[in-house]
Amino acid sequence: MEGEIKWLFNEFVSRGLDPSDAAARALLAVQSTSADDPRESGMQAAHWRKFTVTQRKGSSHDDTDFFQDARAVVPPPRQPCPLSLPQSGGGQGGDAASGCLPTGAWPLLQLREVRVWESPSEGLVAGLQCVWRRRAGGSDVELLGPRHYLNPRQADRDQRRDLILEDGEAIVAVRGQAGALVDCLVLETSRGRIMTFGGSGGSSFDLTPASASSGPRPLLLCFGGGHGGHLHNITATWVTESGGDFTKPRFMSTVPGMETFLHFLYAPASHALRSHCAALVEACLADGSLAPGLREVLSTALKYAENTHRNPASDKFRRIRLLNKLFDAKIGSRPGGPALLAWLAFNELRCQGEPATDPLLVRSDESPSKATLGVNLRTITELLDRGEGGSGGDRGE
Repeated sequence: MEGEIKWLFNEFVSRGLDPSDAAARALLAVQSTSADDPRESGMQAAHWRKFTVTQRKGSSHDDTDFFQDARAVVPPPRQPCPLSLPQSGGGQGGDAASGCLPTGAWPLLQLREVRVWESPSEGLVAGLQCVWRRRAGGSDVELLGPRHYLNPRQADRDQRRDLILEDGEAIVAVRGQAGALVDCLVLETSRGRIMTFGGSGGSSFDLTPASASSGPRPLLLCFGGGHGGHLHNITATWVTESGGDFTKPRFMSTVPGMETFLHFLYAPASHALRSHCAALVEACLADGSLAPGLREVLSTALKYAENTHRNPASDKFRRIRLLNKLFDAKIGSRPGGPALLAWLAFNELRCQGEPATDPLLVRSDESPSKATLGVNLRTITELLDRGEGGSGGDRGE
């Protein structure tokens, strides 16, 4: 328990929380997950995610081409918010004041398949490739990762074998043997299936991270390493989540409509809008009332967007006084709200003669995705309203 508290404390501090607040949250999280099933306990208290990258096994050569698939599938740890606002009366502190977007809200892709090329005549692993998927709206969409295989002289003699994971199945152990090259690779799944690729030379290695005797176990997310004519070396990235459900982030099973909302985060849309929506989801976890809080922030932003679109020259809609009580209560002091307004092209401005403590938000004439912005925000709020088994009447407004 002490180790988990320390890890959570460091995680909260890295997000910008005051150490005393971070310590309180870490203790609350451990107490909650100890007393209840993580799937049933409070959203903020039970939700955490940990990434583990193992040491590289094998060797490097002059022609080694290094790769790390985690760069494509692991959420970025921080992204600066484009707007810095003073913390006001109703603020939450922490992430809202730090101007950073934490990773916990980002949905992870699920590892679906591992493709491995072998050189039977040489008894070596020649290359590999991962395939991930996301599930939303009842359908699967696959993401094909880079192919780390380059052996033109052996292409007609090498063979490819695939480990295809079933629903609810994940890779829980990665072992093998390596020397100058990776000779053997062994993958074991949560359902006890084992596939062995390559030969039998080299020294044994184990890329499986240690896990606690109870609680969620690390699951393989992707590989890294180096390759040339064969696989020269290999490392693995693992993810452990408090809910123990690798397909869905912790909050998805607790909030009506979240699965469809996450589908939006992966849909073709502005990266900035997806980032801020993800930040809103994460920030709203703190008060345990995600759906009403998120809905209110998004619907308020939608009203600002629609008003300025209909009346582009009117200062009544283009200018927002930060200390306006209605603005402050609905979006100004809510975590993630100011960042979303900045994406809507509202910029902080201190006009001559105005009190320095009461700046204005002034909307510029240029707004990204002006034609589709309102549609995107409205789609999100409607999805939250009509989520399966939802609480459409509890609007929190």
